Amino acid sequence: MTHLASRMCVSTLFFFGCGASLNAQSPLPTACTDGVTITPGTQPNDDQGQPIQAHGGSIIKAGDRFYWYGEAPRDVTCGEPFGCFTGVNAYSSVDLQTWHNEGTVLGPRAGGPLSPELGVAYRPKVLYNAWTQTYVMILTECCATDSPDYNGHLVWATASTPFGPFSYLSASYGANQARTMDVGVFINDNGLAFIVYSDNNDGISIDQLSDDYLSVAMRIAHISNGCEEAPSLIEANNNYYLFNSYCSGWQPNQNHYRIAPSLVGPWSTVPDGNIGDGTTYNSQGGYILAVSGTVSTTYIYIGDRWDWQCAPCTEATAKYVWLPLQLGSSSASMSWLDRWYLDLPTGTWSSDADCTAGGSGHLSPY
Repeated sequence: MTHLASRMCVSTLFFFGCGASLNAQSPLPTACTDGVTITPGTQPNDDQGQPIQAHGGSIIKAGDRFYWYGEAPRDVTCGEPFGCFTGVNAYSSVDLQTWHNEGTVLGPRAGGPLSPELGVAYRPKVLYNAWTQTYVMILTECCATDSPDYNGHLVWATASTPFGPFSYLSASYGANQARTMDVGVFINDNGLAFIVYSDNNDGISIDQLSDDYLSVAMRIAHISNGCEEAPSLIEANNNYYLFNSYCSGWQPNQNHYRIAPSLVGPWSTVPDGNIGDGTTYNSQGGYILAVSGTVSTTYIYIGDRWDWQCAPCTEATAKYVWLPLQLGSSSASMSWLDRWYLDLPTGTWSSDADCTAGGSGHLSPY
């Protein structure tokens, strides 16, 4: 959508909206004139006017559409301390702005994994296996008071299309063969897939998956630094960046990062640095979306602003924090922006300051 200087943008600006107004004084980055507007710290509506419920999730692109998967609000009346699993929702969009509800693509089962008797299944991550042409969903399941043997394991489900339905396949631990908590995923340029997870709430582990992505093949790395969770892993600038938080329940804390030249490391025990402020702008991460275009790649931190002052806690009113990361060869940073602008074709982003002063927008430094 191109906006001319004389044309008023008539889109409601909530979480997503149209680009900033054109500054007639100087040329502006394309993200300012043609991009979508992202407003962190809100809960947007879908194209039917309903709040998007896709918490702790992930986003993939299939064809010309993005698919956003996330946990539906838990049943907090089931008697379990963290609630019970009600399903994974999916939304689709061509522009990361207007989202269509594809419905519940993975629902609860009557017994065993994904059933209320085992508590909650959360942080759904989806991978596409090009070799088997299968969409693979991996979740963490835990916290049923009467099933300690199943507290903290992974669940696999598969589908033939990105909008499902996904069917339950199996449940298992990671390579640690112990409690396997908050999970993230990563696919390298060779199509090999990896999971990164909170290892028994005592550090972070990275495991390689089997070629079909349906089981754990081997451990790649382990970082022992006490309780850390909500991990996400990306590759950029010929490095690997691992982001995660400390453990503080529903309350936010300082998210941090580590950088290594290889998935096997060396990874520093102590984080290499922090992102955001002391509460990561009142959010917890869990996924990094890479938007690549003709000019650059924008790496988007996708976090949840949990409603932690709750009894019992539910995700129904949790907001989403999407912010651009700036990745250097030896550092990463993230600053608060009331809103920012993303140009999908070029893969660049701009802030309000960029859209006032003009310039080329933000490009990847490498």
